[in-house]
Amino acid sequence: MPTNSTPTKPNVKHINESQVVTQLIAQPKDANTIGSVFGGTIMYWMDMAAAICARRHSNLRVATVNVKDVQFKEPIKVGHVVIIAAEMEKTVRTSMSVRVKVQLEDTYTQITKVAALAQFLIVGLNESGKPSAVPALAETRNTSQ
Repeated sequence: MPTNSTPTKPNVKHINESQVVTQLIAQPKDANTIGSVFGGTIMYWMDMAAAICARRHSNLRVATVNVKDVQFKEPIKVGHVVIIAAEMEKTVRTSMSVRVKVQLEDTYTQITKVAALAQFLIVGLNESGKPSAVPALAETRNTSQ
């Protein structure tokens, strides 16, 4: 007879099990009057990618508690392809450290540059909104995927 049990969570996950890479085209609505994407918009994109990465790793609700080492290296212009990559770097009990890199791609010149970098500290939350344990991070990548 089938049961309605919840699947057990793994105690350890590999980096590539939670990686996020997403792409979009910078639009006029994202930009200021000189055609560069607002820093706040870039931060929003980065936070979303970090949250998806953390959710995939933990299988929990998550909340960003800290952002550090934010660096805006190159302006993203309207029309650039924007590549946002998030990768788990470290886990400690209920917290996850996620590194996010944003690249701009000018498809006309075929030039790609790092536009922004940041480190997000994200906490896993249980159904009551309280911090909850997250899986450890394996030191190697899972090559079977």
